[in-house]
Amino acid sequence: SARILVVDDNNKNLQLVGSLLSQHGYDVAFSLSGAGAIDTVADIDPDLILLDIMMPGMDGYQVCKSIKQIKGLEDLPIVFLTAKTRIKDLVTGFEKGAVDYVFKPFNSKELLARVKTHVELKKAREKIKNNAKEISRLNTTLGQKNVDLANINKTMDSIIKEKTRQLQNANHTLQKLNDEKMDFIRFITHELNTPLNAIAAAQTIDKNQLSNDNKEILDLVDNGFTRINRFLKAVIEYFDFAGDLP
Repeated sequence: SARILVVDDNNKNLQLVGSLLSQHGYDVAFSLSGAGAIDTVADIDPDLILLDIMMPGMDGYQVCKSIKQIKGLEDLPIVFLTAKTRIKDLVTGFEKGAVDYVFKPFNSKELLARVKTHVELKKAREKIKNNAKEISRLNTTLGQKNVDLANINKTMDSIIKEKTRQLQNANHTLQKLNDEKMDFIRFITHELNTPLNAIAAAQTIDKNQLSNDNKEILDLVDNGFTRINRFLKAVIEYFDFAGDLP
């Protein structure tokens, strides 16, 4: 329940107001002087103050001004409970920081209505303030998350660029090795073609004109040529096929 601080130098007034508020569920604290109210208001931590104006020592105007200067109590609603009805007195009260007036002798329903209204307004302001703080905190957190995400994206971009560079270098190296391999195979094929052509020419010799020993030698040469020629064709076909691969 809301806590109300009632400040009045008249004990009967305190009892009357306190009883009414207590009956309607409010937690009520009392002070018989303005100085006492200033000394205890921070500890009491009320949701609203009902403050008499005409009091000995510090009057209600001075008390209101002093409380409004206490850190954390700047927005505490203060309602004057007074017999003063002149416009000048009302304006002075508002200038000192009061939010409303209830005139003595007060009407119970009017007093309760004004107390309820200003307590609800205070709680609404506090809720808005707390929501604003939470939104600010979430925005700060979101901002940090965005910074973290940007840093992660930047790091990932760097990693991707480096991996791409490494892959390009590896592909370049593989292509170079493949080109060198193909050049080597072409060189071997070219160098073997000349003696193979000579061997192929020897195959045109009429074996009937040769002795048996020479025939056997020519058969061996013929078999070797066939095997070498078959091997070279297989190599050439393989590398022609490999060269067509992506």
